[in-house]
Amino acid sequence: MIKTVMKESELDTVFDNVTYIITEELKPFGLSPTHIELLGRNAGVKGDNGLRGWTASFSAARLHEKSSVPGLQWDLLKKIQQRIVGEIQEITRVLYEI
Repeated sequence: MIKTVMKESELDTVFDNVTYIITEELKPFGLSPTHIELLGRNAGVKGDNGLRGWTASFSAARLHEKSSVPGLQWDLLKKIQQRIVGEIQEITRVLYEI
């Protein structure tokens, strides 16, 4: 088995990129991320390639409020997921925490 090890600075870059995309997509709706986390690595598929990548998890709240938003529109969640997985090679899954 081949083991892939990322340097902490590389993982920080992945996290920063995930945070940027989520924030950019939520802001026009008056929302902001309240929690973003990179969870463990998992098996995933991108195109025709199987790979091990990170799972990104996030939740959101209305700007200037602490309470979380119970649900986001599926179109917005799909757009966020597609952007993250499409633009960040190291991410294979995106979860929205309710």
